[in-house]
Amino acid sequence: GALREGEGGGKVRVHGAGIGGEEGESEMVLAGSASHLLSVKSPADATKEKVLVKIRKLRSVMAELAIAHVDLLKLNVEGAEYYILEDLLASSSPPPPFTHLQIQFHEISPDSAERAEGIRKKLNGTHCLTYAFPFIWESWRARPGTGTGTGTGTGTG
Repeated sequence: GALREGEGGGKVRVHGAGIGGEEGESEMVLAGSASHLLSVKSPADATKEKVLVKIRKLRSVMAELAIAHVDLLKLNVEGAEYYILEDLLASSSPPPPFTHLQIQFHEISPDSAERAEGIRKKLNGTHCLTYAFPFIWESWRARPGTGTGTGTGTGTG
């Protein structure tokens, strides 16, 4: 089940929000380990239980928590990866502050492959692909000298 406030032995803080490409609220379909935002799945979700959740941009949360660098960002977020990464890679933003990224792209719409390829092209400017099994898992490592940093292992860089 989901980690709740007060669990995790003091090593985990629950913030009661999901990460997405914009600030706001969204309906989340409750489907166990495949729970997802309603906006990224099929109309068949209409019959499933839903809850309204607060959505935050990853950069906003990192700024609020004073996290300048993350050693590993692993995204398996049932289709929200497109919104999160497109926001992180927007041309007006600084390079994504992650040494390693592991991404599982999901086929959520007819343009999923095109969106994934666009994200890969932008990532390639600051990171190098270390392995790829398309629409299963892929891994990226920061290129030296691109402003992504190397991190300290603490998550606070």
